Amino acid sequence: MNEKRGQYAYEIGHVFSTKHGSMAVIARQKVEKKPDHFRKYYTLQCGRGHQYEVGESYLQQGRLRTCKHCYHPPIAETDPDFALWFAEPQIPRERSRYSHTLADFYCQECGSLVRDKSIHTVYQRKYVPCPYCRDGMSYPERYVNAFLAQLNISFHRQYMVPFEKEGKRSHYKYDFYDEPQGILLEVHGLQHFAPDVFKRIGGWSLEMIQERDREKERFAKEVLHLQYIYLDCRKSEPDWIRKEIISKLACYPLDGVDWGKVRQDANTSMVLQMIELSKQGYTQKQIGEKLQVHPSTVCQKLKKAEADGLFDGRCPRVVQAEQNRQHKQEKRIRYLKQKMRLQDQKKYLEKMQYRPNEELKSNSRSCICCEQEYPQIQMLGSYVNTRKPIRFICNQCGQEFECSATWFMEHHACPYCKQLARIQGRIAEKYGEEIQVLSIYKNCKTSMTMYHTVCNETFQITYTDFMKRGCPVCGKRNRIIHSAETRRNREIQSFYQKLPEIEARGYTLESDVCTRLGVPHKFRCHHCGEIWEVTPSAVMHGRNHICISPCKKKTPEQFQQQVEALVGEEYTVLSEYQNAFAHVKMRHNACGLEYSVAPAHFTSTGRRCPKCSRKR
Repeated sequence: MNEKRGQYAYEIGHVFSTKHGSMAVIARQKVEKKPDHFRKYYTLQCGRGHQYEVGESYLQQGRLRTCKHCYHPPIAETDPDFALWFAEPQIPRERSRYSHTLADFYCQECGSLVRDKSIHTVYQRKYVPCPYCRDGMSYPERYVNAFLAQLNISFHRQYMVPFEKEGKRSHYKYDFYDEPQGILLEVHGLQHFAPDVFKRIGGWSLEMIQERDREKERFAKEVLHLQYIYLDCRKSEPDWIRKEIISKLACYPLDGVDWGKVRQDANTSMVLQMIELSKQGYTQKQIGEKLQVHPSTVCQKLKKAEADGLFDGRCPRVVQAEQNRQHKQEKRIRYLKQKMRLQDQKKYLEKMQYRPNEELKSNSRSCICCEQEYPQIQMLGSYVNTRKPIRFICNQCGQEFECSATWFMEHHACPYCKQLARIQGRIAEKYGEEIQVLSIYKNCKTSMTMYHTVCNETFQITYTDFMKRGCPVCGKRNRIIHSAETRRNREIQSFYQKLPEIEARGYTLESDVCTRLGVPHKFRCHHCGEIWEVTPSAVMHGRNHICISPCKKKTPEQFQQQVEALVGEEYTVLSEYQNAFAHVKMRHNACGLEYSVAPAHFTSTGRRCPKCSRKR
């Protein structure tokens, strides 16, 4: 070993001992990583012929323990059957089964191509996570989903409820939520009953999962006040799941359920159902309502299925649109052919001098712009031919426009007024007579002036944004109201979470429900039994009833005695004492003045007769 700076530390032929035999240096080189800064690398070879490069510092630190190719052999050598799952045959020849490199796989059930999945994850799970035949749902969840869908129940999948615990925001996710009947339904697999189910992939332990289940059940019953039901689906078998549904979901009409149809729908992928419904002519919104998913999810799934070759994107609506487009194109072609024949005929007549050109222009101009028939259109330019644009002005909207003589003879209208009438019709169809358009329409990026009769506001907005969002003034007000309602609901939810602590302090909410934290509600004090009106916010922040407060309210006799103890018979109390800050009427016997003063100011701050105090 040579330890001089800049020289190699190991010679060619140097042998290193490892756990799987010896490795020898067969080549070495210097690589320039930075300007005038070189690093030394060695090519090592093991007894089985594997070669790879390592740095000199790696060898000097003693980190060479084995040949990485011998320790982690490629998939093609260790598991040839798993190598057939890959879309690219070269990857299993180069990568080991413990590699986290993303690769493309073929689904072993439906044959679909699944992209960008970790090699190690697929090897551990022993299946390809296919989005077409699995949908990200377990078989019990698909079975329950098919059961609820057959009953035409309006339910939510993966229903999330936010909450705040110890100052941190989180949420609970329930598998199904039947809103009309107020039922939260959970489907528990084997991991909820048997230990170490997810141990091989680093998941939660059984104790953690069961504690989480108890928290979700307690939150559903005590905070949300909903019925909580869980199904024991430790076995992913249809007969087992059907017995669980019959025993625990007797609140549903089970007599008319076709269990064979439920079993068939549970084995059908949701993506394949979306494709089938789309081919039948259902819109994305209708598919989402039928399968209880959001329309954007339907659009995303169908686009991915089309990109992967499972769906050509053609449905009756698309076919009909293409046919209409083709029909309009053919109609346009026929019109152009007819127009060309007329132009050829016109050229022939001009050549034969059958009609003078000036007479033709004057006749064409007279037929284009007739003031008696179209008084709202005025022609500014001169007529040249049927293709040359002519400038017009609309007396109704004041806009100038250019169009050919052929277009004007077909439409006889201002394009701005025509487009404005079409837009006003669409706005009236969606919003009725609430919106009045005060300006013309130019394009979808130019703002228009509108007036909203409901809020009595005038605003400017583009047509596209208005059709999406509606009146911006009302929308802002609604967002403010919704934000206030959301904040109020969050505060009420936090109050109900702290209600057990308040009851432990000896106060019970006597009102039916808590509406707002700043409004007084009735509480019963268990120390004295009195009904106490106080805001929930004050109780949450530690306010106690007067019966256990160190500052108790005085009686009128106690206040009279305190006055006599302070000033003797110099002052006389004329009105009844109520509390420390409700003014009472006093008389100064020395001067005879009667005045009002707060009892606390008289007893604590030494405030006396104002007339006598000015003489001093």
